[in-house]
Amino acid sequence: MDKSVKELIESLAHTDSLVRQEAAEALGHAKDKSAIDPLIRALDDEESPVRARAAQALGRIGSADAVQPLAKSLKDRDKIVRGNAAWSLGIIRDGEAIEPLIEAYYDEDLNEYWYIERYDRHGPDTVFVENVQISFRWTIVAAFRDIGDKRAVETLIHALNDKALFVREEAVKALEKINDPRAAVPLIQAMSDNVGNIRKVAQKALVRLGETAVGPLIDNLKDGSKTVNIRSSMVPILIEIGSEAVEPLIQILRDEDIFVRTSAASALGSIGLERAVDPLIQALKGENEASVRVSIVGALGSIGDERAVDALTQASKDKKLLVRMTAKGALKTLRKKRE
Repeated sequence: MDKSVKELIESLAHTDSLVRQEAAEALGHAKDKSAIDPLIRALDDEESPVRARAAQALGRIGSADAVQPLAKSLKDRDKIVRGNAAWSLGIIRDGEAIEPLIEAYYDEDLNEYWYIERYDRHGPDTVFVENVQISFRWTIVAAFRDIGDKRAVETLIHALNDKALFVREEAVKALEKINDPRAAVPLIQAMSDNVGNIRKVAQKALVRLGETAVGPLIDNLKDGSKTVNIRSSMVPILIEIGSEAVEPLIQILRDEDIFVRTSAASALGSIGLERAVDPLIQALKGENEASVRVSIVGALGSIGDERAVDALTQASKDKKLLVRMTAKGALKTLRKKRE
């Protein structure tokens, strides 16, 4: 054992609580495994600042041996100790912490706000960012994100409705990382949250879910009770999902809603897969709405398949100017592609 570490461990028993506090913090930065048991004992110190520093230090050292003692500290009478314990459990990333964290999340008596020094995590290191106001629920949700265990999904879905923005944001980030199908519909609902970065992160999470998210995304695109902005926000996600969204999009080319048909055609054009060409041509033949024909013709031009030439030539004679112009542009693109 390093001499300085030994001296710091001895200082954990000093009569001055400030000395004990500083020793606990220093041991955390030293990251010496020999300090784990003494720091665990320090979690029972009579002074809360010592317990708080010991909880934080155990996270920095990062041993699974500290999980159960830290889980016990989630119910400490001091809010800073509880917050540091949750933070450290996230850093240690041991699944054994999930159930105690879930229990603590729902304990209303433990949820308080305070200011802390916020750190961004980069591998084993932490970088100071700023002083921010947080809640105990935030530290727990952040721990769920770090651990990445699917047992936390239902609690994270619940957190999407938290009154605190930073809790909701962290919950979306955690669900994006865990990537569980149960989150698809709740994440789509979170797209209505216009505060902060929630919509952006929810979109990323839905793209990552892939095929699982396609059905709920299509349902929301078709839901006429929702605003146009919300319905439209489904389209870029379907485009990013790509191939797995093609068949469901083809199925709604005949939907009774003009907005749905237009959106489906545009999305298929942006995805650009050739298997959408024949369905788009068939949809064009029976389409009575000019705005939808424009969207279909544009999609065929974007895909750039020779099978569309006859349909585009016919569309270049359409009675509506915008359809004709779009078709002529698509034909021009196809000719350049041949050259």
